[in-house]
Amino acid sequence: ELNHPMFDMFDLSSLRTGIMAGAPCPIETMKQVMEKMYCKDIISVYGLTESSPGMTATRVTDSPEIRATTVGRSLPFVEVKVLDPETNKECPVGVQGEMCCKGYNIMKGYYKNPEATAAIIDENGFLHSGDLGVMDENGYFRITGRLKDMIIRGGENIYPREIENFLFRMPQIESVEVGGIPSPKYGEEVGAFIKVKEGQTLTEEEIKLYKANVRFMRAAYHYYLMELYGPIPIVDHSMTLEDDLDLPRNSLDEVIEFIDRELKECMEEMAQEPYHDNENLRAVPTKGAALALRAKLWVYAASPLFNGGWPEALALTNKDGKRLFPDRNDSKLQTAVDRLRDFLDYAEQGSRYELLNTGNPDDDLYKLFQEYNREIIWATSTNSWGKLGEQKFDTFATPRSQPQGQGGFHVLQELVDDFYMKDGKPIKATSFLPKSELYPANEAEMGTYNGVQVSKMYIDREPRFYNTVTFSGMKWHMSNQEIQFYRGGRDDNSVADGAPLTGYLLYKRMNRTVYGGNISGAVTSKYRPVIIFRLAEFYLLYAEMLNEVDPGNADVLKYVNLVRRRAGLDDLEALNPAIEGNQTLQREAIRRESRIELATEGQRYFDVRRWMIADNAPGEGGQGGDFHGMNVDQAQPAFYTRTKLQTRSFKNKNYLYPIPLDEIKRSDVLVQNPGW
Repeated sequence: ELNHPMFDMFDLSSLRTGIMAGAPCPIETMKQVMEKMYCKDIISVYGLTESSPGMTATRVTDSPEIRATTVGRSLPFVEVKVLDPETNKECPVGVQGEMCCKGYNIMKGYYKNPEATAAIIDENGFLHSGDLGVMDENGYFRITGRLKDMIIRGGENIYPREIENFLFRMPQIESVEVGGIPSPKYGEEVGAFIKVKEGQTLTEEEIKLYKANVRFMRAAYHYYLMELYGPIPIVDHSMTLEDDLDLPRNSLDEVIEFIDRELKECMEEMAQEPYHDNENLRAVPTKGAALALRAKLWVYAASPLFNGGWPEALALTNKDGKRLFPDRNDSKLQTAVDRLRDFLDYAEQGSRYELLNTGNPDDDLYKLFQEYNREIIWATSTNSWGKLGEQKFDTFATPRSQPQGQGGFHVLQELVDDFYMKDGKPIKATSFLPKSELYPANEAEMGTYNGVQVSKMYIDREPRFYNTVTFSGMKWHMSNQEIQFYRGGRDDNSVADGAPLTGYLLYKRMNRTVYGGNISGAVTSKYRPVIIFRLAEFYLLYAEMLNEVDPGNADVLKYVNLVRRRAGLDDLEALNPAIEGNQTLQREAIRRESRIELATEGQRYFDVRRWMIADNAPGEGGQGGDFHGMNVDQAQPAFYTRTKLQTRSFKNKNYLYPIPLDEIKRSDVLVQNPGW
C-alpha cells in the first residue's frame, strides 16, 4: 500500500493499530507504517501456521525501535527457545540459532503425514520453524534469516536478511529477496531479486557500485582504527545489539590482509575514473582512492611500528595467547613498493592525477587547497571552515586585529625552522644538505619584506613557508594591514581573546577572499574541499619505500624532486651530489620533504610514530620535550628570540592510542595496548 500510486488520496488518520506479520519487516517499512499510516500502536507478531499462527509478539508499550527491530517476546503460556540446528541445545543469549516453540498453540501434526510431523516437531515437543533468530538479554527475539536460505559462499556463511536490509537503504528499491545461486568456484554465489519503485530506475551496475562504495568505506574505517590502535577486531558483517559484540583483537597481519582483500575486490566495481569533471560526485571515492588507500596500508605494514620494530608490542597477546604484532618481515617493503607502483601506474595513465604545477609555485600551492584539481585523489565535502565569527577554522586562522578574527591556530617554531630557504637549503646544516647562506646569522636583524620591516629569518624562504605560516610583518590579504604579534603591536597578547602564543598562526588552506570587513570582493565564508589524499603524498611515499628496497633506483630522487620543483626548489642531488644512492641521506631528505609538503595536513602525527622517531628530540621528529615560539611578551627586536612555550611529554606507550578504559572494563576479551 505504501507504494500504491493512489496512496496519498486516502485518509488513514483513523488508523491506530495493526499487526505486522507474514515475513520479516524491513525497518524502513515499519517506520513508514507508523508515520504515513498513523499506526503508532502497530505491533510485530511472529509465527507460522503450525503455531496457530503466533509464538512471539511485541507490545504496544514497547518503544517504536523495539517494535521495528524485533518480533517481541514469547506469547503467554508459550515457550520459545533458540536452538542450535546441529546439537538441538539452547543457544546462549545473543547467539544465532533456529526459532522453536512449545505450548498449547502448537499443531498436533500434519494430516495423515507422520513423517513430515516428526521432521518439524522434535521429541521434546518443540516446533522447529526453519527461521534463524537470536534472543537478547531482555527476552526479545530478532529474526535474522531462513535456515535453508543461508548462503555458503566459499565456506563463508552469509545470511540474506543482512543483505536485504542493506539494499533497502537505496531509495529506489520497493522490495528485495536475496538467495543463493550455484557457483562452480564458490559453491554458492549471492543473488538479489529487486523490485524497483514505480517511476524509478536502477541498474545492476548501480547496485554493484553502491555495494562497492560501502565496502570501500568499511575497509577505510578499519584502516583508520588500525592507524590509531594497531590490531583491532575485524567486523566483516552487519551486527546489532543482539549480537555478541565482545570481540577479541585480530592480529595486525590479519587486519592488514582483511583491508587489503576488501580494497582489492571492491575497487573493480567502483567508478573506474576520477570524478574530476562531475561536480556532484567529486567527494565519492573511486578506484583511484581504493588504490591509494591500499598502497598506504602497505606503507604502514612495512614501517617499523607495525613491522617488528616496537619490542613492547611484540610481547602483546590476546588472553588466549595469540600474538597481535608480527616479527619483522622485509618482504612487506617490496609489497609496499608494488602497491604504490600500482597506484602510480594508474595515476599516470592518461594523466588521471597530476601535480598542480603551472610554473607559479606561490599561486599553485595556494590554489591546490582552494578548488578541486587533478592532484586531489579523494576529498570530502564535509568541512569546518565555517563563517567568520563562528568558532571554526577561518575565525581561528584570522589574526585578532582583522574583523572577526580570534587567532587560535598557533604554529610552533620547530615547524617554522623546518622550511627551506628559497635556494632549497635548510637554515641549519643537515646530514643531507648544507646550510643556506641566505639565512641570517642574527635572527633579530631586520630587513624589508613586501614593504615592511621584518626579521630576516622570514625573508627569502621557500614558497611553502609563505603559504603555510602567518608571521609578524606579513600583510593580511584584503586589508593589506601588517600583522604584528610583538608586544605593543595590533595583534599582541594584551587581549586574551586571540592572543598569540607562539608569534605565528596557521595560514595554509585559508582563502584569501575571506575577510570580515567591508571591502570589495570580500566574503565571510568560502567553500573549498578538504583533501584526504593527494598525489604529492604518494610521490613521497613511493620514494620512501623504494629507498628502503633499492636506494640506487633513480625513481627515489625523481619523485621527491617532482614535489620540490613544484615548490620552486632545486633537485636534491644538484645541491648535494653525495646524496644520490645513499640510503641514509635519502631517507632523511624524504622525511624532511614530507614534513614540509604535508605540514598541518594531519599526516605528521602518524609519520613520526610509524617511523618510530617520536621519542627523538624536538626538531628531529620528537613529540616530547621543550617546544618554542617567539617571545610574545617583548617588543621588537627582542620578540625575535626563541622562547620556550611548553614542555610536552611523550612516552613509549604514546606510539599507539589506548583502548578506552570503558571498553576494557566491559569486555572479557580485549587487551590493552603496551604501556597503558
